[in-house]
Amino acid sequence: MKLFVTHYASVIVIKARIGTYGTTRLTVEINGKPFAEGETSNRGLKAWVESHVLSAKARIDSDRAEALPASDVLYELGFRDK
Repeated sequence: MKLFVTHYASVIVIKARIGTYGTTRLTVEINGKPFAEGETSNRGLKAWVESHVLSAKARIDSDRAEALPASDVLYELGFRDK
């Protein structure tokens, strides 16, 4: 099973497959590059996915901020008019 989440121009893909002893094995990719992987109980599946999607979004925001000039970052944060 695959879940796709978009954030700005990036795509976060979560791949799930059956693990061992009633668990789910998950892999997270950002734009096709591996970001995280792990195994969780089916009970903890929702929390695992939510936390890793938030982490992936934070990574995308961080990479995006590094690529922008400082004036654009200040504008996006609301501290400056363009």
